[in-house]
Amino acid sequence: MGVSHWHTPFFCEPLRTLDDAKRTAVSDPNPDVARSPADRCGCAGFTDHRELLAAMRPDFAFALAPHADMPSLGHDLIRAGVGFALEKPCGTTRAQVAGLRDAAAAAGALAAVPLAFRNSHLLRTICEAAKGEVFRHLSFRFIAGPPQRYINSGCEWMLGPGRAGGGCTINLGRALL
Repeated sequence: MGVSHWHTPFFCEPLRTLDDAKRTAVSDPNPDVARSPADRCGCAGFTDHRELLAAMRPDFAFALAPHADMPSLGHDLIRAGVGFALEKPCGTTRAQVAGLRDAAAAAGALAAVPLAFRNSHLLRTICEAAKGEVFRHLSFRFIAGPPQRYINSGCEWMLGPGRAGGGCTINLGRALL
């Protein structure tokens, strides 16, 4: 859901390699954007995730959206009883994210936030190289890329506080609940 998001390839490409995973549908408000991954994955395309949920009843969803739309998307998935991984930051305020967390817990929903770095090749390499080492302090720098990448990928909303909350900072930052 939300296949116009620049993280979509991180989910769609690995799924295409799994023989036992059935890709049922994709959605995006932009019909031209939804069509391409639907064709590549051989599945249905929708412009509204609620229509997808009503028509397809998926077992699990990878859900991506502008940050301001994430809470309602997450709540729609919880109400539909569909397990999901909702892209970070899951909202624009701490209260929205906490409300989504509480709703998922109350419903016993399978709800996750994909933190790709935790499963990255870089982190595995660092852990292997440091096996047995004890660190008091460790520092490194991760440079995600320039803001132009959001424009290039069709996600201009990321640069506007109204839709992205803290913009790039909320995407790369971490709020404690």
